[in-house]
Order: sequence, then C-alpha cells, then structure tokens
Amino acid sequence: MAGAVMLRAQRFALAASLIGILCSVLLSQLSPNLPFLVGGLIYLLLGLLLTSLMRETGFVRPLRDMAGTWTAGVKVVRRSPLLLGLVAVTLLSGAASEGYDRLWPTLLLSGGGTGLPDTGWPPAIWFGLIEASITLLGLAGVRLAERRVDMRSRRAVSTALLLAMALRVAAVIGLALAPSFGWAFAALLLAGTASAVFSPLYSAWLNSQLESRTRATVLSMVSQADALGQTAGGPFVGWIGSRFSIRAALLAAGVLLLPVLGLFARMRSIQPRDGAVPEENMEYTSNRLASADRKPAADSTISNPDSD
Repeated sequence: MAGAVMLRAQRFALAASLIGILCSVLLSQLSPNLPFLVGGLIYLLLGLLLTSLMRETGFVRPLRDMAGTWTAGVKVVRRSPLLLGLVAVTLLSGAASEGYDRLWPTLLLSGGGTGLPDTGWPPAIWFGLIEASITLLGLAGVRLAERRVDMRSRRAVSTALLLAMALRVAAVIGLALAPSFGWAFAALLLAGTASAVFSPLYSAWLNSQLESRTRATVLSMVSQADALGQTAGGPFVGWIGSRFSIRAALLAAGVLLLPVLGLFARMRSIQPRDGAVPEENMEYTSNRLASADRKPAADSTISNPDSD
C-alpha cells in the first residue's frame, strides 16, 4: 500500500540523513563552509545523473502556468470543505515550520538557560549530535508507526496524524518555554520525531482523500499553499522574534499549528472505524464535513465518534 511504502521510504531517508550528518560534522572541522560546498556539488551531480537516467519521453507541455494551476485548484477547492480546510492548515503549517526551523538553533546559540552546555565543543558538533539524536528517534517512531498503524483504516491513520500533530504542537510550545538546555533538547527530540512520523502518514492520508481526476491539481495547489505559508509566515514569525524575543516567535509558531489539530480532530470524528469509504474519497469526506454542522448533537457519528 502507498502508506506502507511512504513509511519505508521515510526510514531510508532518515538513515541516509544520519550519514549526511556525520559527514557534515567532520567536514565542518576542516572548514565551516565545506559542508555547503560538498552538498551543492552532490546536488549538481545528482541532477546530472537524473537527467541522463530518468528521461521524460512522453512529456506534453501544460497549457497552464503556475497562476493557471492555482486558479484551477481554487475552482476545485472552493467546492469542498475538506480541501478548504487542508489549504488553510497547509498555509499555517508552512508558516509555523519555517519559523521553527530557522529559530530553534538561534535559541540554543543565544545563551541563557537554554544555551549549549559549556563543554568546549564547537556548535557544529552539538548540532550534529542533536540532529543525529532526532534522526535516530525518528527512525524508531517511523518503525513503530509501521507496526502499530493500520494503513488500511482511514480512522487509524487520522488518529495517528492527530496524535503526531498534538505532540509536535506540545514540543514547539515546550521549547519556547524551556527553562534549561535539557528541557529544550527533549522538546527538540519530541518535535523531530513527531514530524518524521507525521510526514509520510499525511502524504498517504491526503492522497486517499482525493479524487483521481483532480488529485494532481489539488496536490499542486497544496504544495503552493505550503510555499506561500513559508514565504509569508516565516518573516512574520521572524518579526516577532526581532520585535519581542526568540521564545515569543517559537510560541507563535506553536500557536499557528493549533488549527491543524482542529482539522484532524474533525477528520477523525467522521471516519468509520472499519475504514470503509464509499464512492470517491474526497466527495464522501467533504459531504460528511459539510453535513456535520447540520446534524443534531444526538447523532453519535459526529458527537461521539468512539461509540461506533
């Protein structure tokens, strides 16, 4: 299944990143800019290799440019409460992730209670250890998800997504409020592990909710919404950091993720326990979302999801 394949691919990606972390730390001891130069060279060589090995022979130039794709996506999304919610939380998630990814190293370098321990080690070694620890826990988390999450059940996947996002929100807010390096380190481990598990599960879940005839258009629009959220929200979170404090900016990043919890809680409540979804996935789920507010509280399918 697609979900199982994505989880397996995530394990390979995390394992490869461990090698990259080790090499980067070693190269940084020779010269701080050497990891960037080597990384850029690897990207260049990979691009040349893919150009020769993965030739596109059936390519047809699309009639729409980026603006056209966005317009077409809007026409599809505005008819679906599910997709409207997905685009909204993608914007917020992009804004939050951009701020968090850029600012957590600054928090550790800023000194104070959460500053790096005074061991005489250069920051490159500390960040390498932190990233390696996050990656190892991420591998364990992905492996646990492979064993425990029934990828055939949309309710199980929705529950796993809700739990992973809740842990991520708690970790980001916990990092913003961390009184010591140990607390900050634990929050970073939790946030990284939750993100490693969330990413492949979300990709599988999103694809299962979309109609095949509009899947490419919607996925393209969701990707653009994520980029827009990072472009617009990242500077906003950064402004909070420069105007108030790094902790305030990280706290804002955590708050931006709270609406995502609402969406996945709503999604979980409307998924059948057996995972069966009739007709087209997106149409069915969207109709359930649209009708949820019109149903009385006595409707156990909506008000008491655990009773079905």
